[in-house]
Amino acid sequence: MQRFVRALVVLSALLVLPLTATNAYAGSITLEISMAWYGPYGTGVVDLMAVKQGTATEYTIDSAVGTQGGAHAISLLGPGAYGGNDNLFDPQGTGLDSSGLAFQVGSTDYKIYYNPVAQNVFECSSALTTCTTVGNGVPLNFSSSSTVLNAMPEPSSILLLFPGLIGFGAFIRWKGWA
Repeated sequence: MQRFVRALVVLSALLVLPLTATNAYAGSITLEISMAWYGPYGTGVVDLMAVKQGTATEYTIDSAVGTQGGAHAISLLGPGAYGGNDNLFDPQGTGLDSSGLAFQVGSTDYKIYYNPVAQNVFECSSALTTCTTVGNGVPLNFSSSSTVLNAMPEPSSILLLFPGLIGFGAFIRWKGWA
């Protein structure tokens, strides 16, 4: 009877384990983002890579390749470098937030951000403004698309653990080692 109770406790614990791991992922979740815009500073096209931040829906942009106004050397600026940028992207929301994304072309800093009052994406240039207030800059014709990469949920591997444990237990019992 004691052996049966012990086995029942272990089995119930193993059955509950997959239910607690619904938000676990094997490795980081990466988002590939493509943005294009047209405004007074010229046409811009950029491909970005971003990494998921914990359980939030936001991703931190960590690399950028693209052009602004015909210049091919966009350098991503770190968070807080120009106009209070945070370099966050939310694919479930408006994409960019009001703190936006900042990058540099030559010696000029640019910031692209979402203006919730105008419900449009704006762009600032360090040649004209410090871009510290929502509403600074000029509205853009803007589009973006994103694709999630490397999203490998962990619960599937936990579910594969069950047949292995059952098989291992049967093997031990069959060999008479138990």
